[in-house]
Amino acid sequence: MGVKSEQVLPFSTGVIMETLPNDRIEAGLPAALADAKAANWALAAEAIMTTDTLPKAASRQSRSAAGR
Repeated sequence: MGVKSEQVLPFSTGVIMETLPNDRIEAGLPAALADAKAANWALAAEAIMTTDTLPKAASRQSRSAAGR
């Protein structure tokens, strides 16, 4: 992704003050990045569900002055 590891700060909506399993996060990053495709948005929404019973998603597209 073009960023240094020092520039990444993992966050969670889980239990306050509970330490995140950084080793598991780091181990899962290669697979997560390999699957980071627009077609996988629903899988990503399901993966971050905590107490939700349904995945949530929103999308918005805009066009810049350059037409992109």
